[in-house]
Amino acid sequence: LKSELSALDTYSFMVVSRIAALRGKRVLECLFFHENGTFRVIYLTLQETAPGEIHFVDFSALGFPRQFTQSMRERLLFTGVPHFGLLTDAESHIERAMRSQIPRANAVFQALGEKDYDQAFTHLASLPPEAKVLPIWRELRNRLMWMGSSLASNHFAKEQAKNPTYEDEFDRYTAISRGKDLTAALAALDQALDSAHQLPFLRLVKVENLIELQKLDEASRLAEHLRELNPLLMGAHLAVIRIAFIARDEARAIQNLERASLIWKPDDLIRFLAQDPRASIWRDTPRFKQWREQSTIHEGVKDPASQTSGP
Repeated sequence: LKSELSALDTYSFMVVSRIAALRGKRVLECLFFHENGTFRVIYLTLQETAPGEIHFVDFSALGFPRQFTQSMRERLLFTGVPHFGLLTDAESHIERAMRSQIPRANAVFQALGEKDYDQAFTHLASLPPEAKVLPIWRELRNRLMWMGSSLASNHFAKEQAKNPTYEDEFDRYTAISRGKDLTAALAALDQALDSAHQLPFLRLVKVENLIELQKLDEASRLAEHLRELNPLLMGAHLAVIRIAFIARDEARAIQNLERASLIWKPDDLIRFLAQDPRASIWRDTPRFKQWREQSTIHEGVKDPASQTSGP
């Protein structure tokens, strides 16, 4: 698990979310939040032993539904790691399909390690048809798509056009969301949310989609609902504030700023607000300036908006 998470980059913190049922197994759902604002959902598979103890025995991720141990076995076979005959029929098929393709397979992982994701997909796409039907091939393609390969994303989108009932709804949303059809992206996200048990953090993504579609009333209602479900969900607080500023409802924005500042420092709230140019009117509104002056007195610090930020 440590090795796999290291490959995903460095995360700022992890939240153990809840116990859930996933494809017939009991899992511990964990959210990993990256310092640049992205996230990852990991499902730790749980198993009860005879003495009644609970152990973590495997894991999977949102967008990668298969168990990690099976995926890793197939990755090793994919790159030609020697085995000792203890293979399932499916694994034997991988070994036969990849027997003459090991250099190309290793080139995929070399480019992946160098973070050249389009080049990694180019090597992956050069494999023969019998390799491209393997589940591990699709999984590697999807991983490259998640990591930002436009070539992998385009390939996935073309496959979706032929087979719109792909097994993982979040992969489908990831591909569609990179296009220009925001309505289709929202529909795909709703399907992904159903498969993820309406995870509140993921529903914030829907709030952002609704904002992009100019459905501010619906976005605001959903953000307020998520804030009530989890009063410590900072993204929900910020969404309510931003939507109010975008709608030029200054009074409502300041009211919610005051509520959020009971939990978080005003400087932190301002820093996040500044990242959204659509809500930029907050800097010039009299009520905001009044709120900021009052909060500065309470905090005993200067407004960071007037200071030069450090490295």
